[in-house]
Amino acid sequence: MIRKLLSDYIHTGKNTPIINTKRGRVAGALAWLSMLPLWFNYNPAISKYITGIKNDVIRDMILLLFFFFVFLSQIKHPVKLEKMYYLCPMDEIERRIYLKNAYIFKSCLHSFLILIMCLILYLMCRVNFFAILYILIDGMMYSFLCDVRERKCMIRVWVIRFLSFWSAYLQFVLPSEKLERGDLIWVIGSFIFLLLIELPMFIRTIKSIRKDIQFIATCEEGYIC
Repeated sequence: MIRKLLSDYIHTGKNTPIINTKRGRVAGALAWLSMLPLWFNYNPAISKYITGIKNDVIRDMILLLFFFFVFLSQIKHPVKLEKMYYLCPMDEIERRIYLKNAYIFKSCLHSFLILIMCLILYLMCRVNFFAILYILIDGMMYSFLCDVRERKCMIRVWVIRFLSFWSAYLQFVLPSEKLERGDLIWVIGSFIFLLLIELPMFIRTIKSIRKDIQFIATCEEGYIC
């Protein structure tokens, strides 16, 4: 099953263009917007008085590239049924199981990439352990996101993507050495924000994704990213 899912994952990526498409233009715009943290680092005044984050371009590039690669993969590898599957003797339940497995496989693969990113940040860039833990949880939620049909839910998906990247980036404010009282307050506040704001939005989005998977199993033209 895993081998089949991997084969379909690669095949879908090859046959899903992003150039000259609405999603492709959005991806390009987000790529440029995501460069803002790097611009902050090249501007010491902004870095010191607005973000308060230490300059580390390599660290920022690692976070940016991994998050953007996952986002690009979500566009290039939509969870959908190829036309050949509608010609196969599969009933609705089998299609639903396949779509669910494909979604979980893709999301777990993205989560594994986020885990690698966190290990690199912790071992090479000496990022604080609590910051790494936050980025890992935040990144795994980011990995399980995908586009949904309802506009209201779609807006929520983009809000979570925005919050995930920037809240992860802001964790770099924590020093790699021993935490002081103010740092501990930041850690507690960050995790409270994660539990009370991001997590409820993420759970509601997962429910919408599950409904869309059920819908796609019966609709030839339907798909989600």
